[in-house]
Amino acid sequence: VEVLLGPGCELYLTPLGPTRTGVAVLLPRAGLEAIRGGLDAGVRALLSATGGPAAPLAELPFVERARALGPLALGARAAHAERVALVGDAAGALDPISGEGIALGLVTAAELADELAGCFAADDFSARRLERWTRRRARALRAPRLLTATLLHLAQRPRRARRALRALARSPETFDRLLGVAAGATPLSALRVRDGLRLAIGV
Repeated sequence: VEVLLGPGCELYLTPLGPTRTGVAVLLPRAGLEAIRGGLDAGVRALLSATGGPAAPLAELPFVERARALGPLALGARAAHAERVALVGDAAGALDPISGEGIALGLVTAAELADELAGCFAADDFSARRLERWTRRRARALRAPRLLTATLLHLAQRPRRARRALRALARSPETFDRLLGVAAGATPLSALRVRDGLRLAIGV
């Protein structure tokens, strides 16, 4: 998946085969209102305005009509109830900008399996026992959520985002550490001060 920052939007380009590309556009509500009633034309305009690898797609025929749905940033008050534990997007979805959805689903599923082992051992699947899962999941997602919030902040500031991307291109080890944090595989403590500066202000 290729993620591009366009004018007031995020574009996700996914190869679907040798001659097809899936296009997803993430817009704030105001941006969606602006293209309401003409989604196909609106998506074409955003592809063209974004430029780079997105621009040629604006001229190609669409296999299907554009569709809209939202909001995407949904959450649950808790990731548990009586005899129920939610995992992955069912327990609340982050913005897809950092591409961590599946990875975090797998990381938290492994943590849930560990938590459920204790439930089976105690033969206790009550909401009170499963409340530990909600707290554990929140701890596991704290760092990825912070990184996602930082990326969303940058996405609204294209000049700063370009500086950050250039800094990350010069420092692949920083990019690797940030990717690990986004996927829930690396603790926030693994980041260095310089990593944060590269992402935040592009130095």
